[in-house]
Amino acid sequence: MVIALAAILLVGSSVGVVLAADNGDGAGSLPEAQHWALLDRVCEIYEENTGTTVDLPDRLPAVNIDSRRISQVLRNLLENALAHTAEGDAITVTAAQQGNWVEVSVVDTGEGIPAEGLPNIFERFYRVDKSRARTTGGSGLGLTIAKRLVEAHGGTIQAHSEQGKGSRFSFTVPIK
Repeated sequence: MVIALAAILLVGSSVGVVLAADNGDGAGSLPEAQHWALLDRVCEIYEENTGTTVDLPDRLPAVNIDSRRISQVLRNLLENALAHTAEGDAITVTAAQQGNWVEVSVVDTGEGIPAEGLPNIFERFYRVDKSRARTTGGSGLGLTIAKRLVEAHGGTIQAHSEQGKGSRFSFTVPIK
């Protein structure tokens, strides 16, 4: 409950995010370079309430991001990791400068994604396991939203996974 409430307060409505991503809004109206305070706060909430490990450097370079939208991306990735990782498995969030980019990753040791599912993972309404639709409660939009928001910032998002061993979702945003 704490996570859901904090997410609503921090990142606003998902419907607004879907509309902004669908209309392409955001890329031309991003605020000036911002610090990573909201990203840090989202990570703290998950760390405190789910046991997620957070490994963020003390300082990250300035980037031209809408921190609320990028926090939504992180939240979507974390919610997916939580839904597909059993108790006792690990979820880790990391961030690091990679050349002219900052890369943020969510890595889990959960169930993983079958190889045949990876090419479709960012498609709207796609679900790897259709039978889990009611148990996970997701709509199949979270990764599509994440991809569109990252791309609106000029970045990329990718997934690497091995069934039975876990997944790694990473996204990049350009350094200002």
